Amino acid sequence: MDQWSAASLTSLCTWQILSLRAMRLAQMSLAFGWAAVILLLQTADTASAVTTPHDKARIFADLSPQEIKAVHSFLMSRKELGLESSKNLTLAKNSVFLIEMLLPKKKNVLKFLDEGRKSPVREARAIIFFGAQDHPNVTEFAVGPLPRPCYVQALSPRPGHHLSWSSRPISTAEYDLLYHMLNRAITPLHQFFLDTTGFSFLGCDDRFLTFTDVAPRGVESGQRRSWLIVQRYVEGYFLHPTGLEILVDH
Repeated sequence: MDQWSAASLTSLCTWQILSLRAMRLAQMSLAFGWAAVILLLQTADTASAVTTPHDKARIFADLSPQEIKAVHSFLMSRKELGLESSKNLTLAKNSVFLIEMLLPKKKNVLKFLDEGRKSPVREARAIIFFGAQDHPNVTEFAVGPLPRPCYVQALSPRPGHHLSWSSRPISTAEYDLLYHMLNRAITPLHQFFLDTTGFSFLGCDDRFLTFTDVAPRGVESGQRRSWLIVQRYVEGYFLHPTGLEILVDH
């Protein structure tokens, strides 16, 4: 009986020692776990608080393809703008001509770079041709904030930089219209060009004519006239003129 009691007592002591060790290991594991969590949170706070040179330079970065698509989709969804696809072959439409990054104001940039203030709002500049109006015009808009725009605001033109309808850049649709107009104008000269150059606007093979337009498109405010230089469409076509130049008022 005493032997069994001694053995039981030994087993009990061993079990208690093992239990204490297990509890101590569990406490140490819990302490290490909390320490790791605290260290991770401190590291995250430090990383979020530090502004790297790359982060600072990003305020001047060009728009990404995703940002351009987001701005275009947002503008097309604004019914009051009445926008159409820029590919429609007409000038009597409202369409987006250009989307680019809008530089933030200098004072906001300096506060961000020198004083560690909040980064300026990232915005895009959208240039829209309003041709479907009684008085067509070119208007610039600020669209933001990126990458998820929710507002569009008209930008006031700089003093002495009024954007007139006649001074707008030529769009792809307008180039297509000029080509069709030139094709109709030169149709009576089809046989003449075949006899003298071997090329024609009406040709179905690779021997056809093209043109190059020349700027400036006027010498007075409100003028929009371009010289179209008819050329053979071969490699280096600008070195192969036909000698015919047409002045187009458009």
